[in-house]
Amino acid sequence: PRAVLLRQGEGDFRDSVPGNSYLGQPALFLGVVERTVRLSLAGRYQPATYLWLSWDVGSNFTRNLGHSAGVSQSAFEAVGEVGVRLDFPRTGPR
Repeated sequence: PRAVLLRQGEGDFRDSVPGNSYLGQPALFLGVVERTVRLSLAGRYQPATYLWLSWDVGSNFTRNLGHSAGVSQSAFEAVGEVGVRLDFPRTGPR
């Protein structure tokens, strides 16, 4: 099982001084804060050292979607990975 919380403000870390509309607000989360909670199940199956399958299946619950107050969205997502490790012989001195 996996639980992830993501909070993202509208501020830009490249701005040395935020605009006047954000004065008096915490600098870390400027503007409308978008919050995403992800609850999922992740796993990995590796039958050999050179081959594996991994997955992450779960739901995302987002509040203030697109930094618009009161807009919410729920979405189901799945991610899979197939991996193969290839070893090539070395030639010459190390």
